[in-house]
Amino acid sequence: MKELKSICNIEVSERTLRRHLREKEIQHWRAVKRALVSEKHAAAWLAWAKEHKDWTAEQWAKVIWSDESAIKKDSDARTVWIWRHKGNLKEKYLPKNVVGKQRDGDLSQMVWGCFMGNKIGPIVFVDESIKKEVYIGILEKILLDFIDALREDGADDIIFQQDNARPHTANATVEWLKTVGQKH
Repeated sequence: MKELKSICNIEVSERTLRRHLREKEIQHWRAVKRALVSEKHAAAWLAWAKEHKDWTAEQWAKVIWSDESAIKKDSDARTVWIWRHKGNLKEKYLPKNVVGKQRDGDLSQMVWGCFMGNKIGPIVFVDESIKKEVYIGILEKILLDFIDALREDGADDIIFQQDNARPHTANATVEWLKTVGQKH
């Protein structure tokens, strides 16, 4: 409460401040921890979502979703508290109320995985940074086998979905995908 009084810079008793906050349904909350998203990325994601909003369940069932992730311990034990209205989810995720996750620190394991519909693909444990050469190697050794298995089960018109991480958009990766797409 002292911190809030300091931020507001007004002379008011804590009791009065608490009463006004309660009347306005403003509570003390732990800030949300999630990756920070730039406005550019948010706009691109929204455009993609709008482009695909009318897809059917059958269309979505033909998409192989893939991504990689660093699994690590978040070592920052400090809790950041924010003030917001009760039950207001839009307010909950405003940039001022979100604490960004750290990208560096103690990396315990990098993994890559994929799935299509209810079919889970393999998980690959990677002991190095995923650069374009490593990523193409994973696609060659793991993804193509998964696609072949899906086709043996009757899947067709498969769409491979990835995000815009640097290894995914590298010229070498794009060329490899085009070449394989024409053959496979």
